[in-house]
Amino acid sequence: QTGRLFDRSGKLYGREVQQKQLVGPFQRVLSSGGPREAIYVSGVSGTGKSSLVQLHVASSTRSLNGRVISGKFDALRQRQPCEVICQSLDNFCRSLSTATDGASFGLRNSIAGVIDAEGLGTLSGLMPSIQSILPPDLAQQTRLGRRSSGLEGLNQLFYYLNLFIAAISSTATPILFVFDDLQWCDEAAFDIFTRIITERSLASFLFVGCYRDDEISEGHPLQKHRQDLLEAGIFTSDVILGAFDKGESNEYISDILHLPKRITKSLSDSVSAKTSGNPLFMKEFLLSLCGEGLLQYSASARRWYWDMEAIQIKDVTDSVADLLTSKMSGLDTRVQDLLKLIACLGSECKASTLSKLNVFADIDLMEREMFLKILTNEGMLSQIGNDMYKFSHDKVQQAAYQLIRPLDRAGLHLEIGRQLRKKTPTATELDSMIFTIVDQLSRGLDLVTDQKDKKEIARLCLMAGKKAMAKSSVGPASIYHLQGTALLQESDWTTDYDLSLELFTCCVEAQYVTSNYDGVCISHQFIVQHARCAHDKLPSFLNMIATLSAQGQFEDAVDAGLTVLSDLGETFRKDVGREDMLFEYQKVKHALASSLTGSEDLSINDIIARTPSLMNNDDIDKDTAQVKADAMRLIVHLARTTYQYNPFLQPTLSLRAIQLSMSYGLCQYSIAPFASYGVLLASRFMNIEEANRVGNLSLDLIERFDAMEEMPRIYLIVYSYIFPCVRPVQSLIPDLRRVYDIGMRSGSTEVAMVICRQLSHILLSCDGASSLEQTSKEMQEYTYQMKKHKQTATGKQDCILQFFLILMGDGGEDPSVLSGRVMNYEKSLKEALSRGAVVEILEIKTIRLRLFYLFGEYDEAGKLVKDVLGLHNRFPSIAYHGKILGDVLYIGLTAAVLGCSNQHESDEWNAIAESTLKAFEQLASHSEWNFAHRVELMKAEIAYFAQYDDEGALKHYKAAIDLAGRHKFPGERALALERTAICCEGTFKEDLARKYYKEAERAYREWGATRKADVIASCMTEVDAVDLE
Repeated sequence: QTGRLFDRSGKLYGREVQQKQLVGPFQRVLSSGGPREAIYVSGVSGTGKSSLVQLHVASSTRSLNGRVISGKFDALRQRQPCEVICQSLDNFCRSLSTATDGASFGLRNSIAGVIDAEGLGTLSGLMPSIQSILPPDLAQQTRLGRRSSGLEGLNQLFYYLNLFIAAISSTATPILFVFDDLQWCDEAAFDIFTRIITERSLASFLFVGCYRDDEISEGHPLQKHRQDLLEAGIFTSDVILGAFDKGESNEYISDILHLPKRITKSLSDSVSAKTSGNPLFMKEFLLSLCGEGLLQYSASARRWYWDMEAIQIKDVTDSVADLLTSKMSGLDTRVQDLLKLIACLGSECKASTLSKLNVFADIDLMEREMFLKILTNEGMLSQIGNDMYKFSHDKVQQAAYQLIRPLDRAGLHLEIGRQLRKKTPTATELDSMIFTIVDQLSRGLDLVTDQKDKKEIARLCLMAGKKAMAKSSVGPASIYHLQGTALLQESDWTTDYDLSLELFTCCVEAQYVTSNYDGVCISHQFIVQHARCAHDKLPSFLNMIATLSAQGQFEDAVDAGLTVLSDLGETFRKDVGREDMLFEYQKVKHALASSLTGSEDLSINDIIARTPSLMNNDDIDKDTAQVKADAMRLIVHLARTTYQYNPFLQPTLSLRAIQLSMSYGLCQYSIAPFASYGVLLASRFMNIEEANRVGNLSLDLIERFDAMEEMPRIYLIVYSYIFPCVRPVQSLIPDLRRVYDIGMRSGSTEVAMVICRQLSHILLSCDGASSLEQTSKEMQEYTYQMKKHKQTATGKQDCILQFFLILMGDGGEDPSVLSGRVMNYEKSLKEALSRGAVVEILEIKTIRLRLFYLFGEYDEAGKLVKDVLGLHNRFPSIAYHGKILGDVLYIGLTAAVLGCSNQHESDEWNAIAESTLKAFEQLASHSEWNFAHRVELMKAEIAYFAQYDDEGALKHYKAAIDLAGRHKFPGERALALERTAICCEGTFKEDLARKYYKEAERAYREWGATRKADVIASCMTEVDAVDLE
C-alpha cells in the first residue's frame, strides 16, 4: 500500500532445514537443562545467519526466561576482539542492575554468593557495571581485592569469569552466548570462549557463533578452538546457510512485491541469476532497480511493475559491497562524508564520539543530526537508544569505507585519532577511548614523521597495551606494545628513559604471556643493552628465564639468571656441587646461631625480635636494600628452574638468600628460601625437628609480610616435604585442598596444578583415605583441571589415577601393564623421556613397579627398582619425597623377596631392604602414625625372606596389620594381610593362610580394589586345593 519494498516480518525463506537444526540444541540445553553445547552457523556474507539466530534467540528468551550475552566482532577493530566480549558482559550486568523481576534478583544474589571481594574487584576491570548489581557494602569491598599481574593475572581473571558465568547459568535462567562474525575473532578471545564453554560447573549454557566460512583460512584460531572443544568432550553442531535456489528466490520476491509467484517468476529468475541467490545482494539489487526506475509501484493499480528487458540487460557488479558503494555515491557529498567518518570508526559508533570530530568542517551539529536521520531512513544505519548508531550490515560498512580513496584512508584515520586525543583531556576520558584513539592513529602511522609525535603515540600504545592486558586481551596487548617500541629511536633511551624502559619491559611480558618466545628475546636484548642498572633489567630477565625454561633450555636460563645475580653482587658457579652446598649450609647455620644467641628454639618471635624487615632496616641505605631485595627475588625465581639442570644449585641459591635475609633484613622473598631450607634439613640431614620449625616459620612469614601470593607455593613445599614427616598424612589433605583453591583464585595456576599432583600423591600414600571410587573421582577432577589449564605434563597425575583404576578393575588382561582408559604406559613414558621430565619418568616407573609387585611379578619389579634407585641417586630430594610418601616401601618389599629368590644378588637386594627399613625407622621416630606400620611390614618381610624367622615374621605382620588399620591406611592394611597369608602358606599353616587370605580379600573389596580382591580369591582356591591333596 505504501509502494515501498519490505520483508514480511519474522519470516525466513529457504531455511526450514536450518531452523530444525537449531531447535534440537535449543531444546536440549535451554528447555531440558542438558549439558553445555556449541552451535556454529556459517555461510557467506548476506545469507541471513544473524537473522536466523536472532529469531530463535528471541523466541527462546521469551518462552524459557533465557538470558542473552551477545556481541559482534568488527573487521576494523581486529585488535580488540576481547573488548567485544568485555562490553557484552558489561551490558549484561547493566541490564541486570535495572531489572526488577524475581529471577534477576536471584541472579544478583548468586553472583554475590559465589564470588569473593577479590574476585569482584578482578571482574570490575572487565565489566565495570558489575559494581551496580551488588549490595553497597560488598561493592565497596571490591576495591580492596588483590590483582595479580602478568600470566597469573590472566589466570585469575579466567577463574573468576568462569565463577561468574556459573553463577548466572541455571535451568531456571538459561544462558545464551551469541557472537557474530567470528572470522574477525582472535586467538585470545577464542581462548576465553573455550574456557567458558568447557567449564563443567555450567548448567543450561549454549554458545552460538556465526561466521563467514569463505573467510576462514588454514590456521585460523576458530579451527583450534573447535578442536579444543572436541577434545574436551563438548558436543558441537554446524548449521550451514547457502544461497536461495530459484524457488526460494521467487517466494521471497513474491512476498516482497505482494504478487503471485507465477507473475514474479521471470523477474525472480533474472534477479537470482545476477545475484547468485544471495539474499542480501537480492534485496539491495531490487532497491537499486527502484532507484533507477526499473521497478516501480503504481499507486492507481496498487501493484508493482518492472521493465523486464532493461533488467535482463543490466550490468551487475560482482559484489553487494560494490552495489552499495554505487548507491551511496548518489547521496549528497556531505552525507557521504559523514558516512565515511562513521565507517572509519567501525561497525557502530556513538553520536557523542562524532560530536568530538570536526574532520569535515562544513558539517555542523544540526546537519549531522539530519544526515544521520537520512542514513537511518535509507536503511544504511540503525539507531540504538539515543546515542548509538550501527551499520545495518557489515557489507554496508564495507561499502561506506570503499567511498574513501585508498590514498586518503591513512590520513583520515590519523586526523580522527588526533582529534579524539585532543578532545579527551582528562585521564578518565582518555582511558574510556584509548583503544579507539590508538587504533585510529596506528592506521596513519606512515604519515607521522616528527619523533615527538611518535613518542606521544608510543605513550598511548603503552596505555592501551596495559589496559588490554588487564582485560585478558593478551594478543592485542602484545601488538600495542610492539607497535609502541617500533616508534621509539635509540636516542629515546636517553631523552625519555622511563617511557622506553616501561614500554620494552611490558612488551617482554606480553610476548611471554602469548608464548612469542622469539619476540621475548628480541625485546629483552634492547633492555640488556640500554637499561641503566640491574634493578631496571630484572623484570625482563625474570620473563627471559621463564621463557628459556618453558622451552627446556635450563642451562641458558641458569646462565641468564647468574649473570644478573653477579651484577647484583651475588656470584655463583653453575656447576656447584655437594661441597659448595654444604659450605653455604654451614654459613646459614652460623648466621642463624649468631642471630639467635641464647635461644635453642627457632620461632617467629625470635626472628622478629632480632631481624628487621629489609626495606625498613635503618642500618642500611635504601639503594642497598633494593639491590638485596632484587637479588633475593631473582634467587627465588631462578631456584624454580635449576633442579633438573643441577640438583645442588637450587639449595645453594636458597641458602644464600637466607644469609642475605639474616644480614640485611627479611622480606617476602625470604619466605621461599626458608621453606627450601626446611626441605634441605629434612631430606639431606634428616633433622626433622628443625625442619618442622623452619617450615612453620615460613608459613608465619607469609602473614608477617602479607604475602598471600606466595601462599600456594610455600604451602606446597612445606606440606609436601616437611609436614608428612611429623603430621598424620591424612590431616594434610584438607589444607592442601584449601590452598589449591587459593592458588586458583590468585591466578597461580601452575602452582595449583602442582598441588593437584601432590594431592594425588598424598592420596596414593594413604591409600586414598577413603574408598578408591571416591578417590578416583577426585583425581579425575584434578586431571580435568590440569588439562583445561594447558598443563601438558599430566603423566604423573595420569599414572596414579590409572593405578587406582586398575585396582578397581580397569585395564587389560595383564593388570601389571600400566595402561587403560586414562593412559598408555609406553606412550606416556616415551613422551616424558622426550621432554626430559625426570619427576614424571620416575613416577611412571614407580607406579609400574607397584603393580608388578602387587600382582606377583617380582623379577620385573626388580628391574624397575634399579632404574628408580639410579634416579634417586641423581636427585636426592626426589628420593626423600619417595620415602615420606611411601614409594620407597615397594622398593624395599621387592628387594626382600628377591634377596631370597635371587641367590647371586642376594647381598645387594638384602642391603636395599635393610636400607629401606632404616629409612622408615628414622621417619617413624618423628611420625609413628605415618611410618610405624611400614617399619613393621619391612621387618616382617626381612624376617621371613632373609632371616627365615617365621615366628618373628608373623609377629611383625600382625603389628603391621594393627597399625595400618588404626592409622587409616586401608590399602597397606590389606597388603599386610596378604603378605601374612603368603607367609603362612609358605610355612604350611594352611588354616591361618586361608584366614588371612579371606581377611585380605575382604579388606581389598572394602577399599574398592576389586581386581586385586579377585586375585586373592584365586589364591584361596589354590590353598584349598593343596589342603585337599
